[in-house]
Amino acid sequence: MKIGILTQPLHTNYGGLLQAFALQKYLRDMGHEVLTVDYRKSRVLRVLYHFARRFFAKFFCGHKVALFPKPISRGAGKFTQRFIEENIRTTKKIFAPARERDFAEYGFEAFVVGSDQTWRPAYSPYMPTFFLDFLGNDTGTRRVAYASSFGKDEWEFTPKMTKICAPLAKKFHAISVREDSGVALCEKYLGVNAEHVIDPTMLLSKEDYCDIVARDEARGLLPPAEGKNLFFYDLSGTTQNRRFADDVADKLNLKVDAILPNRDVRLSGLVAYPPVSMWLRGFRDAEFVVTDSFHGCVFSIIFNKPFIAIGNKSGGMSRFHSLLKTFGLEDRIVLLDKNLSAWERIPALCFGEIDWDKVNSIRVCEQARSHAFLREALGDCKEVSHE
Repeated sequence: MKIGILTQPLHTNYGGLLQAFALQKYLRDMGHEVLTVDYRKSRVLRVLYHFARRFFAKFFCGHKVALFPKPISRGAGKFTQRFIEENIRTTKKIFAPARERDFAEYGFEAFVVGSDQTWRPAYSPYMPTFFLDFLGNDTGTRRVAYASSFGKDEWEFTPKMTKICAPLAKKFHAISVREDSGVALCEKYLGVNAEHVIDPTMLLSKEDYCDIVARDEARGLLPPAEGKNLFFYDLSGTTQNRRFADDVADKLNLKVDAILPNRDVRLSGLVAYPPVSMWLRGFRDAEFVVTDSFHGCVFSIIFNKPFIAIGNKSGGMSRFHSLLKTFGLEDRIVLLDKNLSAWERIPALCFGEIDWDKVNSIRVCEQARSHAFLREALGDCKEVSHE
């Protein structure tokens, strides 16, 4: 079957890139012909989006960021773009809002929406596209959502957007969501049934990701490994998060390996993001992981690395709770509030054992369940029904 995957625009987000890679690889391994839609924000929306990010960072987070900086260097994403070109088969560039004629040349028999926060309004350029509005009244093309995410456990759609998207959701042959809270949101606001499944990255094996690292190491594309460290993957870039990671590393007598520059430098676009393979190697070689990223937690689990998840209430906690509850690891979350409770928990979290046999057994069961969902969703569906 010819399948088009519709996900967030591909650029420099490691988790976003790897979930796109994983879902495409998994579907191809099932025997399908798969392309990921190279979906882009419209040029106007893109300018407004980046201005809004800089405005928020400057006036609400206190970062020293220019509201009207020089054009971002194309070199910022040169390594992540190489990963896309080598590992993810894409369509031509398609700008929001997508139209049916944009896909005419591909002959897609099915569209799979997901994963990542495709159904979070703040992150999605023109939301109806992620509900496949461009298919109109087409009943021959299968419509599937795999591990789509609302990002938070509260409903963020406006009443108008809900009114537009609910009828579109009812046209899907099958819907699955990444967080357990998403099941209830689908039922309450969209009027459809949804199944809770694992993130696409967890459908693949650890060896699939080690192969990416080994390939780049063999080609001499990575700097020499620095040995086993505490791997610190932090998206918020706060000094508080870094201080916490330093305290954990001190307790474990490890050196901190932080792969990303600070937030101010990232927003400037003046430096290149390190290769995806280097990010993966950080997990592979780590003795311990501290992260505030959903996919940072995911890859800690995949590589069986002890970790601490720094919660971020403004970014949405449902993703963390749903993931970690599935594997019985909710105690790995800390909130760095004004009291010292998080710091007081460092010894227990550093030296407490994780039952990886149990975690891996759960993952095998979740993989089987998710595979069954995809197999059935992409099978012979004559009618769309959510009864």
